[in-house]
Amino acid sequence: MSEGIKTEGKEVWIFWLKAIACVLITNSHCRNIYPYSFLAVGGGFGNGLFFTISGYLSSKVDGSFWKWYGKKVKRVLPPVILVTFIDFLVCCLRDGIYFREVFQYLFKYWFVNAWLIYNVVWFFLFRKNKRLIYRIIMLWVTGYVLIYIYIYI
Repeated sequence: MSEGIKTEGKEVWIFWLKAIACVLITNSHCRNIYPYSFLAVGGGFGNGLFFTISGYLSSKVDGSFWKWYGKKVKRVLPPVILVTFIDFLVCCLRDGIYFREVFQYLFKYWFVNAWLIYNVVWFFLFRKNKRLIYRIIMLWVTGYVLIYIYIYI
């Protein structure tokens, strides 16, 4: 008997969406290995899927959302701030970055800020309408395919 992912009480389609998001994000970083850079797309859509999944799962939280959200923020922000600070110091020493360029570092890890905002928005949207996630994901997929066809074909 195989020991796969335990799915008791879990929605298996979430695992598939996470896998698709991982492939999209990884693919967007593969420009150097493709003969045509337009094949390396999907990072923004993959991030969007992760944000949506995170918000959907947070809408299932029992108890206070703000208590749960506070724990997430405390777990995510300190490492991001530390990495950003170290990255900034290394670049200052290596490249001589001036203080006026410090603001670019506030947005370098934009996806963390987006995740923090989207969690709140999606939580309140999905809390009231659980079926909304299916519509949003279908809209995302349709948009992704149409944009790709329009731009690259």
